[in-house]
Amino acid sequence: MAKLTLFFNNRPIDVFHLEQSISSLGRDSSNTFIIDSLAIAPTHLKIVLIADEYFIENLSEHFSTLVNNTLINRSIIRQGDKITIGKHTLFYSHTSDFAKLNNTPAENPSANDQVALNSASNLGTANLQIMNGADIGLVLNLNKVVNEINIADTIPAIIVKRNDGYYISRLTDDVDIHVDGAAISDETILNNNTAIQIAEKKYIYFIE
Repeated sequence: MAKLTLFFNNRPIDVFHLEQSISSLGRDSSNTFIIDSLAIAPTHLKIVLIADEYFIENLSEHFSTLVNNTLINRSIIRQGDKITIGKHTLFYSHTSDFAKLNNTPAENPSANDQVALNSASNLGTANLQIMNGADIGLVLNLNKVVNEINIADTIPAIIVKRNDGYYISRLTDDVDIHVDGAAISDETILNNNTAIQIAEKKYIYFIE
């Protein structure tokens, strides 16, 4: 699913799911997505789905829109693009294959993996969203039973799908992992909208 994650002062404050072929964004209550700020036009942006691609169009003569720090009137948006309007930032993302992001081929699940996936199917779709660094805003789909967290060619942690939820585990002793601000050493279950920090890398874990 495509979405825009809204940031203010580098903190995520809302998520706008792009469920319609045409959406609008602005401070007026008539918009699909509302940002209550005088730095935003009453109707600031139009977001349109055309042939499986999303385009944004600036609708205001007095309020500007930037995509990746470039002023635009109309622009296609792609994974990880940063949209700046007023004092707010939106990151565009769509759910992606975790294995593909790490440049490893997707594997067909084994029989044991398939049993685990089926038994945990009522948990919903689990994802990680990167909250800092060059890939900020990118959403990673945890679509395997064992999902490796790959940072700088190392694997400091894994997230495992079990019947009752998703658990994070440390693989190395020299990398600190914090879950909602608390350091962990043992396998720890993740709750919806949990904040995770692995070394300097920050994520939000969420269920769709």
